[in-house]
Amino acid sequence: MTKPLSPCSFWSFLCTCGIALLISFPLSGQPLSPEASLNRAFEKGNLMVAISAQSWRPGLCMAAARVQTGKSVSLSLSLSARKSYTFISTAEQESTDVDLYLRDQDGKIIASDSETDGTPVIEFRVPETGNYQLQLHIPASDQGTNFVSLSLLESSGRQIIEEEYRNLTASFFASSEEIISAYPKVRWQSTINQWCLFGFSLDQKEGHTFQQLRLDAARYYFAAAGGPACQNIDLYLANQKNEIVALDKAPDALPLLEYVSNNSQSCNLRIEVKRSSGPGFILLGLFHQ
Repeated sequence: MTKPLSPCSFWSFLCTCGIALLISFPLSGQPLSPEASLNRAFEKGNLMVAISAQSWRPGLCMAAARVQTGKSVSLSLSLSARKSYTFISTAEQESTDVDLYLRDQDGKIIASDSETDGTPVIEFRVPETGNYQLQLHIPASDQGTNFVSLSLLESSGRQIIEEEYRNLTASFFASSEEIISAYPKVRWQSTINQWCLFGFSLDQKEGHTFQQLRLDAARYYFAAAGGPACQNIDLYLANQKNEIVALDKAPDALPLLEYVSNNSQSCNLRIEVKRSSGPGFILLGLFHQ
């Protein structure tokens, strides 16, 4: 019987967030981590910021998922008619064909890029303020499954300092790979066509709630880490009755939730910055055992 991994041991590597964690872990075969696709998405997003009037979307600004070839994954976004947006997607391999579609609440396509390439870009304004679905689709790839990532930009957004991004992601992924190496049954959220990693730009008292997050029967870990500006980050998980089933309100910037899902269900997950010296970049990873 496999022992569950304790939250303390799972995330203790991130307590230093220092140079000792800036390690690379070679992987063979199909990628086991969204790191490469997330870095490619950040580089393309940051390039767009440099050459245009766009900047990083406050709140949720990045996401990564493992998607089967021929399948899609969608993200619910609240968008304003008063702003212009640029959304960029990419996979870890440039040869992977990736498409983007933005749909309104009726499923009508508002903007799209379905050209045969690995970096779809959509630039648009929505006709009215409301909730929209951003659909990422992989029509063709050399692999059966692919890690793909998104960068979300908007007018009047925020800057993400590249050094802060590089340091945080290096320590975050190094810690994750070290844990995965030590505990073979722990993996990135591997439910196909579901998101496994999110990036945020959040200031003090800001947060984000994921509604109807699908969980299969498994032991889950939700781990977050913030840049130097973030001093206290909290995580909450609620069931379909809005009852909180797991929370981490410790006064630190490294929250971790552990939750055992006994069957397939939908939950709400909230991340919130309680104390910060300014807007900071935050990563939230979903793992299961």
